This record gives sequence, C-alpha cells and structure tokens, in this order.
Amino acid sequence: MKRLISHISSLVLKHNCVIVPEFGGFILNYNNAKIDNTGLILSPKFTYAFNQNLKYNDGLLAEAYMNEENLSYEAACKEIAEDVKNLNVFLASEGTLQIENIGGLKIQEGGLLVFEPIEVFFHPSTFGCSDLSIRPLDQIMEVKSMVETKRKHFDMKRVVSGAAAVAAAIAVFFIASTPINENNDPYIHKSGFLTTVIHPNSNLNIATPSANTGEKPTVLDEPALISEVETKQPSKEADKIPATPINTAKKEVKVEVSDQAANLRYYLIVGGETDSHLAERRLNQFKNQGFANAHLLKSPDRIRIYVAAFNNKDSADSYLVQFKKNHPKYSDAWILTKK
Repeated sequence: MKRLISHISSLVLKHNCVIVPEFGGFILNYNNAKIDNTGLILSPKFTYAFNQNLKYNDGLLAEAYMNEENLSYEAACKEIAEDVKNLNVFLASEGTLQIENIGGLKIQEGGLLVFEPIEVFFHPSTFGCSDLSIRPLDQIMEVKSMVETKRKHFDMKRVVSGAAAVAAAIAVFFIASTPINENNDPYIHKSGFLTTVIHPNSNLNIATPSANTGEKPTVLDEPALISEVETKQPSKEADKIPATPINTAKKEVKVEVSDQAANLRYYLIVGGETDSHLAERRLNQFKNQGFANAHLLKSPDRIRIYVAAFNNKDSADSYLVQFKKNHPKYSDAWILTKK
C-alpha cells in the first residue's frame, strides 16, 4: 500500500492527474491570480481534488509499477489491484488515510468517501508567490495630500523662525557696532569697531621712542586692528605733535581641528552579514578575488566588510568613484563614517 501512495504523490505532480483503478482519480487544479472584494490580490496556486467516479485504468500507474519493479503489464495490474484492496481494508478499519503531500481520505456515515486537501502546498511554478494587499488609488492620494499639508505648515514655521533669527542677528550687529566713547577730538574721526585704539583717553599703552636714548618703539603682543581712519587737514599746531607709531601687523591665527573630526574614519563597504561565520566566509572570498586589504568592521547589529579605509572624506569619496568604475560588480559599494 505504501508504494501505491508513493506513486500517486509523484505522478500527480508530473501529469496533473493519476487514476487508481477501481478507487478514484487524484487531480491537480491550477487557480489563476484574482482580486477579492477587499482589494486583496490572491496569488496563483495549485489545489488537489479527488473524483471517485474516475475508476478506469489509463495505464499511467501500471507503467510506473512496470518501470520500478521490472514487471509485465499484466503483473503490474495485479500488483495495483492488490494494493487497492489493502487500501480499502485500511480505510474500513481506520476510517482515515493520509496521502503524503496531497491530503487525506475519510469515510463518513453511509460509506461516503470525503477528500480533504492539504492547506499549504508548494508547486515549483508558483513557489515564492504570496498574496498582496494594495490600497486603492483614492486612499493613497488622500494620504499624500495630508503629508503635503503638514510639510507646508512645517516649512512656514521654519521661515518664520529663520526670519526672527536674522532680525535678532542684525539688531545685535548694530548694537555692537555703535561707538561707546564720545570723540571730542576735532582732528580725528573714526568708524567701525575698536574706536578707542588711538583715542587720547584710551587705556591702551603704546610705547613712544625716547628722544635721548634712541630706543625703538615696543611692539605690542596683540596688534590693534583699525577698520577705517579718516583725518582732517591738521593745523600748524598739530604739526608739532609727535606721531605715535602704530603696529598694524596682523597676527596669524591658527585653527585647530577638533579631536572629534580628527578621529573620524571613512570605510569603503562592499558587503555585510549578521552572522560571524558567514562574514568570515565572504571576507575570504573577497581576499581570493584580489582584495588583500579587506577586513571586517564589527558593530552590535551587523558585521560589515571593507576593502579600504581613509582619514579624509574627500579621499574616500574620490576612491569610491574610481572603485565603482574599476569594479562594476560592486556598484552598490558605499562609504561608512565611524569614530
């Protein structure tokens, strides 16, 4: 009886129908994809059916017996009849019979034979297909309209906040630019910042050369920067006032790069895995392909594979462009920034 069930399971997939003489026929039906009332797209699928009225011998099952056990046609038909007899005895005693990968047969009251196909069945031609739920177009447009409205409201808040920030910055600029000390000198008029640099009442100490010793003027550590100085035509008495030398040399300003930026590293990522064994295997594959500098970069959720690392972002971006040209196979490579 087991060999009969085995032949039924294999033949119905190849021929979509197999008839067991004096018992019934097992049929494989194909159902096309369709859309139900809720908008759900049902994937194409195969289902099994059983027809008890199909009892003639079409020779398909007998041929399978002949090929497997090297029997003649008459001997194969006898073997089939014996297996069918044992099948009926088993159903009469147990009440149910399970056929592998097809379904089950059950005898109900009155001797009625009922077939229950399996719920989950994978066929090679529909493997991977699943039901798909897609919302109607009017619902999608409604959601899109709500998103656009929220985005416009957010943009308006940003514009108002930006305008307020600009106005505050302008106010601070004008307040900081207003001279604090009143200039009573009729011969000197100044504008801009640091208005007290050469004012007679300024507290800034500027050394003047001595007439007797001939010493040179002392250069200040922090030179003053005068944005604009305008002078009127001095009087004859003003010609007698000795000129005070002013050191206008500009001090070089050094900009130090923050430690945070200096510690950034840029990795050219070509792959990643969640399992360490798979990551090691892929790393060896990259090294066998000629990427001798390939290494693993581990993180809590993923293990990535990189083939180059840089301290400078521009260098990393330039190398990425050239890498994709030289290796079109890895066109999805990307740069990961990490401390």
